[in-house]
Parts: sequence; structure tokens; C-alpha cells
Amino acid sequence: MTCDVCGGEFTPADEDQRRCSDECLEFVRAHKHARRKTLANLWKLHVRYTRPCPSGKVRHQKKRDAEQAARVAVRLRYDPVPDWLRIYECPACHGWHLTSKPGRET
Repeated sequence: MTCDVCGGEFTPADEDQRRCSDECLEFVRAHKHARRKTLANLWKLHVRYTRPCPSGKVRHQKKRDAEQAARVAVRLRYDPVPDWLRIYECPACHGWHLTSKPGRET
């Protein structure tokens, strides 16, 4: 069976079970006024903004958050932020990360 929230496959414990986990059930309770189609889109946004990056790196929601983290990370050693530290948008989680690797040539 397919979970009507996250779209994951699961084996229901009983015939009435439509959600694969307690997390999905709590999500539905929190968004009880949302339509079913809207619920799936809300779930995708929830996962995007609350789950860590699959790479294991620290994920910043906004570019400005990553810039602030860069300033904090180097405050004791460097002023201003060094050229070798840069911020990039992650294609996996669509968040922002810090790296010391040079940018790719386009």
C-alpha cells in the first residue's frame, strides 16, 4: 500500500491504516484542513525544510543563514571572510552549504 502523505510503500497493520508512520500521522493531524493533493505538496516542503542533507553536511535554509555561519566560523581567525570559503546551493537538499573547495568553472 502507498502512504497518502509521503507516498512511501508500506504494509498496513489493518485495513484502515493509510499512513506509514507516526510522523505521517502527526503531520496529517497538524494539517487536518488541507486537501489530500495539497497534503502531498505540504509534505514535500516539510521534508525539504526539516530534514538534514543526505550528504551529512550542515544545511542552511537560506543563503543569508549560510553567510552568517561563514562569518561566525571564521570570526576568531580571519577578518573579513576569506576568499577560499564560499557558499553554494546543494542540488540534493536545495539548502545552502559552506565549502573551502574552489567553485566549478562554467
